[in-house]
Amino acid sequence: MENLFLTPMDCLLVSLKENDFDHPGKLHMKILLLTPNLSEIGGISRYSRELFNSLREKRIKVSKLELVEHISPLLDYILITPLRVWSMSLRVDVAHFTFPCHGGFSLISQLLIRKNCPVVVTNYWDFWPYFFVEQSQGFKKFVSSFVDIYSMRYCLTMADVVIATSKQGKVELTQIFGLPKEKVVIVPPAISSRFLRPIRLGGKQPRVRRIVGYIGPLSGRKNVESLIMAFREAQQFNPNLELHIYSGTKPDKTLEKLLFQTPNTHFFGFVPEEALCKIYSSFDVFVFPSLYEGWGLPILEAQALGIPTIVFEYAKIPEEVTRYSFKARDIHDMARLMATAEMEEAQRREMINYARSFTWEKTISKILNVYEKALCGN
Repeated sequence: MENLFLTPMDCLLVSLKENDFDHPGKLHMKILLLTPNLSEIGGISRYSRELFNSLREKRIKVSKLELVEHISPLLDYILITPLRVWSMSLRVDVAHFTFPCHGGFSLISQLLIRKNCPVVVTNYWDFWPYFFVEQSQGFKKFVSSFVDIYSMRYCLTMADVVIATSKQGKVELTQIFGLPKEKVVIVPPAISSRFLRPIRLGGKQPRVRRIVGYIGPLSGRKNVESLIMAFREAQQFNPNLELHIYSGTKPDKTLEKLLFQTPNTHFFGFVPEEALCKIYSSFDVFVFPSLYEGWGLPILEAQALGIPTIVFEYAKIPEEVTRYSFKARDIHDMARLMATAEMEEAQRREMINYARSFTWEKTISKILNVYEKALCGN
């Protein structure tokens, strides 16, 4: 006769089976997302917005708290935000920091949260303070960089599970911070569904002008000066080139002078998210000269729309993102590629399909598995 009595472990296994993580709509899990300012245009804010919206679409009960200053840094870091975090964490199953570094916010808040629920941290944020701290100008920014580094180390070390965006990210987490490999789970970020719209390949009318494009910040590690210098040289190969730069960052005096002295360059300023597809599609080639990236989402976005991309071979950008990019050995090689890089239609289709494989459907499924890992570990 079949045994009808279940042990507590049997009940747990039945419960997990019924709440299969391939069907997240069945889950009765409450998640707290701790995010940066969601109105900002940076990659982490975009990641946080997409994650929040995707969880809601899957009918997961999710609340969010933006870790931003409201009154003063001292009051917000030490009292107001930590108390709000503590209060909200009493009513959830998992707290998820979508970035590991925000000064005192992460230090004090995580201490309070850990008493109430397990903590997951996404390291979408890259390790640039370790490699580029010397670019900080002035003592205040220099000290600020080291505060960020310390709070990042604490936030990652104390987390129950850390999400790395790539193999490169996992290696850095284990080597720089000494995190155990089993604590770090790779979950690649996804592109927005707006980049999955149908596109036509072939039959495109050749243009007189070849448009070289860049979208992104103008900070030092983005290496935009090298982009402009390469473009200058590229005009020797093809005089019909134009460089279109879109950025919400105002150029500094050095960059402004370089733009002014370089013919056929155009600076257009900020691009709203809803206009990104149109802008990418206006390029013949997208150049991403950054020296270091935690992920490099603009590369996949351009590729998903069929636009060839160029990066520097020596840049620290995850291989998962640059797999189909042209890789320039130096500025001279980048100049040549700007003027001449083309892709066969079959290769372009392969690139598009690969870039479009990074969907939020897949990402959310993996993140829900991370939440399960955090709960089981706790």
